Amino acid sequence: MKAMMLILACLLPLEAQSLSYGTVARPGATIDFRNAATVMPDRHLAADPPTCVLGERYFNTATAKTRRCTAADTWSDDGGGGYTLPAATASALGGVKVGPGLAIDNTGVLSAGSGSGPACDPFTLSLYCMVEDFVTGGTTSGSVGAAGMRFDAISSGTVSYHGVNSLADYNHPGVAKITTTATTGSGGVLKLVSTGSINPFNMYTWLNTEWEVRWIFKLDSTVDARIRLGLSGSTSVLVPNTGEPNFIFRYDTDAAFADNTKNTVGSWVAQFCGYNSTNCADTAGVYKVLNVQPDTNWHMFSIRQVGTTITWKLDNTDVATMCAAACDMVTPTVTNPAASNTAAPAVLYGISGVTARILYLDYLSARITGNFSRY
Repeated sequence: MKAMMLILACLLPLEAQSLSYGTVARPGATIDFRNAATVMPDRHLAADPPTCVLGERYFNTATAKTRRCTAADTWSDDGGGGYTLPAATASALGGVKVGPGLAIDNTGVLSAGSGSGPACDPFTLSLYCMVEDFVTGGTTSGSVGAAGMRFDAISSGTVSYHGVNSLADYNHPGVAKITTTATTGSGGVLKLVSTGSINPFNMYTWLNTEWEVRWIFKLDSTVDARIRLGLSGSTSVLVPNTGEPNFIFRYDTDAAFADNTKNTVGSWVAQFCGYNSTNCADTAGVYKVLNVQPDTNWHMFSIRQVGTTITWKLDNTDVATMCAAACDMVTPTVTNPAASNTAAPAVLYGISGVTARILYLDYLSARITGNFSRY
């Protein structure tokens, strides 16, 4: 009997004689997991095994990434969570960023523009685009530059043109020069408004579309200065009025303007004073004090709205944002405005000292797109 049992055991297949710790598919076999409740194709480990063979794979529980053996005893990420798109090169695909001379709309379409301004396509009816480089035009009210900007003097401030020879700078062939007198409060407002109180924009334009405004300018001094770069209403004052949307960069250096909060910091400030704000003095509206000190070099400032987020940029670097949540500033409630409330791209400049100052403006552009439609 013992001999018979031994013979029967020897006749059994090898897999029936011992426990199975793995499966090797036969050539041509089909493995079907379609009806499985859960499929976990990779083993879970917290670190790379010391050895591996080409094609081996596992799931790293520490990094939540799949790891693959790409060479003998060499592990590499195989995608998964935390993936970072590499930068594009001349020979490899990758991520790119939108730089000067380019513009990207809310649908992801990238367009080439001219110089340092946004793209301007005269055949796109859902686009308004103005670029002023101050190489032509007069200096009287309603005819400053080719776009016909308006200058309103405050206490004998003036605007004039200076070409490349006047600045000894071939990079700036045309410049509008705002000059103050040696009088406290002297200055002026240069804005995209023609004669009288005619303004091409109202508050609906800026609150309900996507847009961007850019300025390139320099100061001859940062002392005793009051500067506004933003959207200004029809009234020519150094503090924008109630009832107008004012997205601005601001800089104040003297307590005579009652801006002591800003004065103690000595930095640029990004600020929004909406329809229901008192005005843009001191801490009105919402604001962020920037970690950027004014200087006398050329800089490009821009304010842009994409979707419901407003972004302040300095030399193509984001310095402040405003939105409903998770931004530097929370968008305040804006009362539904009257159609008469207006605001246009502008530069407001004045002094509080007794020495004449100069602001050189080389470039101003405005671009409106998004929901904007002419018919």
